[in-house]
Amino acid sequence: MTVEIIAELCSNPAAYDWDFDLFCAFAADAGATHVKVQLWRADIIYPEHMREAKRAWEFPRERLSEFVEAAHVYDMKA
Repeated sequence: MTVEIIAELCSNPAAYDWDFDLFCAFAADAGATHVKVQLWRADIIYPEHMREAKRAWEFPRERLSEFVEAAHVYDMKA
């Protein structure tokens, strides 16, 4: 039997300027075989008065390939 462990990064890398390498290293050290992120939009899931503050925590979609490459460096799927 193969066990796969998926690490959910959520918006945590935002606090570290979206350092994907750092968070993929953390996930790999914890034994993860996969990493994932949530692709939500502040304009969709938060009330209007919260949206501006939450936008900084949205995954930067233009950097998705960078995230995937970082995962692959650590032999994980993204």
